[in-house]
Amino acid sequence: MAAIPRVDCASILLGRCLAPLVLACGAGVASAQAHLEHSAPWLGRTLDLDVVGAPANQTVELLYSPSRTSIPTPLGTLELRRRALRRLGVRTSDGSGHATFHIAVPLDPALADQEAHFQAIVTDPAAPAGRTLMNASHLRLLGTRLYAHERSRYPDPIQGGLEIVDAVHGAVSARVDFGPVDDAELTNEEGKPVFSANFAVGAVMATSTRLVFFDPFFGTTRAEVPVAPSSRILWTDAAGARVYVLEKGSSAPPVQGARLRVFDLETAAATADLALPEAASGLWCASDDRSTAFVAAFDPTSGAAILRRVALSSLVVQDSVAIGTPLTREFDHLRFAQGQVFVTSHEPFSLSFQSSLARVQISAGGMSALVQSGANTRLPRFEPVPAVDLLLVSKMFPLVPASGLYEQQLSASGPDTDAPLPWVYLSCDDMVADGTGMWVMDAGDNEPPGGTEPGRLYRIDLTTHAWTQYPHSWPFVGPRDLELVRDALTDEVYLACRAVAPPIGIAPVIFVIDRRTGTEREITTAQSPESMLSVPLP
Repeated sequence: MAAIPRVDCASILLGRCLAPLVLACGAGVASAQAHLEHSAPWLGRTLDLDVVGAPANQTVELLYSPSRTSIPTPLGTLELRRRALRRLGVRTSDGSGHATFHIAVPLDPALADQEAHFQAIVTDPAAPAGRTLMNASHLRLLGTRLYAHERSRYPDPIQGGLEIVDAVHGAVSARVDFGPVDDAELTNEEGKPVFSANFAVGAVMATSTRLVFFDPFFGTTRAEVPVAPSSRILWTDAAGARVYVLEKGSSAPPVQGARLRVFDLETAAATADLALPEAASGLWCASDDRSTAFVAAFDPTSGAAILRRVALSSLVVQDSVAIGTPLTREFDHLRFAQGQVFVTSHEPFSLSFQSSLARVQISAGGMSALVQSGANTRLPRFEPVPAVDLLLVSKMFPLVPASGLYEQQLSASGPDTDAPLPWVYLSCDDMVADGTGMWVMDAGDNEPPGGTEPGRLYRIDLTTHAWTQYPHSWPFVGPRDLELVRDALTDEVYLACRAVAPPIGIAPVIFVIDRRTGTEREITTAQSPESMLSVPLP
């Protein structure tokens, strides 16, 4: 098949289009076999629209409209609004019934989250009208986005949902409604969605027992699958075709091992599963290439804290390594970074309040863990900084009213060394590196009864160790999650801020700080955001 010329659709998407295409109304049947596939519609990238399964060597016309409808015609159901309908181009399908249209999407912030609807007409000698309308692709043009997992804090029953936020314009584009949810709060690592490669499908854990598949463009729920009590952290494979769910099992009688389940993102069908020999904590992560998963668990025989490695493509348990002290019973944080896995844990019932930071090095021959422990501490958060080969570790001291950050230099051969940073009293709830510094969120201690410390936001320069406190504070309820986005459209910090009930009456918002201008704004959400995922332009 000859090379397909590029269709520059910039003028079309901005409204300067060809003459409208007219279709007569009436009953018809859409093509059952042919369908339209699409790539992710990012601003500043090429959108590929592929006609698949059309009759061979036939004419294919691509139509566009900025809005949708549903109108019966002799060719099938027209899903594009007729008044704004435009013909983008014409192709001839190849011998396998395939034709591709390439659309250049401008890097124009005005187009962020704008609707774009596409449908093809295919010449079909077997159809009564000689041509058929294929099913349409209903998209939004993707700029910088936020996905906020939210819950109502006070009504009974508690309601939940996922707000889909256009970060460029500061507006909610769509919402996935979960309905009533349980009262278990999320950490800011949980409840974040995952997506197929073309963003046609998303998946999220609405609760620990409800896996929801949704349309990321318009928020429609596609399917809901019940699962056993599971981690609310999801991972996909590298192709964005499969989603992995970790059912935690139980370490209490009757003991039940964890199970790793695999679902097809497009169909929501369960396709495979792997039984693990022990119950899982719920903390797990995947390697950067999504080939391997690492699950924090406790050995059922010895009770030791372990990290288990699983090959995701083959669903094979590879090996495990000890990662805590003999009395470790709770994991705090787990990350894959710099080709290693970092895990923090603690002894909740010991008099020494022992905590551990394990750095697990990975090779084809196995895993080895460097475990460093300290008394009277907790290590709830850490953040790797690849450029300077260190970790920033949040240390809490249960027996004294003090907390702060430590800089831990990573060693290739011996124990890592840590040093306290210039002291700022804080309870670090989240950290995000920006290359030269670290943004640190302190949610404060302001929950009744008796909480008086407001939530605050800091930035520490990693070269000078100078602290900068952002002037805004949150006196009644501190932020829940911190995200930083630097892409072609935005350079902003986002904080998820929960509601406060009357008589104080503070609305839930996403607080936004523009790092280029120093200005701030708020994006109002329907309910209190518990965790967020930012998705920048690629």
